Amino acid sequence: LCDTDFGLLCDAAHYMSYHDVNGLTPRQVPLPGFSAKWLNMTRLSVICAIIGNNVTLIKRPTQIDFAYLDPDHAAAHKRHFDSYVIGDEPSLAYIPETIIIVENVDNMRAFPQTVKHGICVFGHGYTAVATLSSVDWIRDCDNVLYWGDMDKDGYAILDSLRATGIDAKSINMGSSTYRIYAKYGTSLDKSSRQMARTPKKDAENIVNQMQNLTEDEKEALSLCLHKGSARRIEQERIPFPEEI
Repeated sequence: LCDTDFGLLCDAAHYMSYHDVNGLTPRQVPLPGFSAKWLNMTRLSVICAIIGNNVTLIKRPTQIDFAYLDPDHAAAHKRHFDSYVIGDEPSLAYIPETIIIVENVDNMRAFPQTVKHGICVFGHGYTAVATLSSVDWIRDCDNVLYWGDMDKDGYAILDSLRATGIDAKSINMGSSTYRIYAKYGTSLDKSSRQMARTPKKDAENIVNQMQNLTEDEKEALSLCLHKGSARRIEQERIPFPEEI
């Protein structure tokens, strides 16, 4: 740890030695002078070792945001957007026959309401892997689709989601989609720094580790890593599929 974090760790351990914070979320612990985002589960485990006592904090409830895509539901001017907190009993407008999980919230909000008994779920990046497989109405749906960014993370999320038991089919994540829309992609990260091509051998190792991808998805990932002109094509740059 840097000197600042080490000092904060000692201060937090001293505070928790004299104050009962069990049952709070990490951000609710009223550590004087601390950023609410400083305390996480890794630092808490060190604090518990220092004070020789277990402190039990709770995670914030996970909320899933989604949009109704059924055209008849839309024509009746019923609610377009909804949310569900895991652990609560959901009250859906209808039982979904098709679920489309998208990586980014803009695509959830703008997805056309043209899918019969469809629901579009905001996966929130890797959060989809950790939470969606525990949701009955998602896990039990026979037609689950996934659409994410065309980059290493996007394919890693898809691969990991399938590993949880959700048999999701991808849309707009194949090699032909990459070749058509690569001109709208980028090789700059969010700080405008150049993203280098991944060396061929390293790229092959990355692709081979994702055992739940199809061969076409693996080819698209290879294009993102080192074969193609763009390291990432964000899903917002690709048009919505005309048919689902």
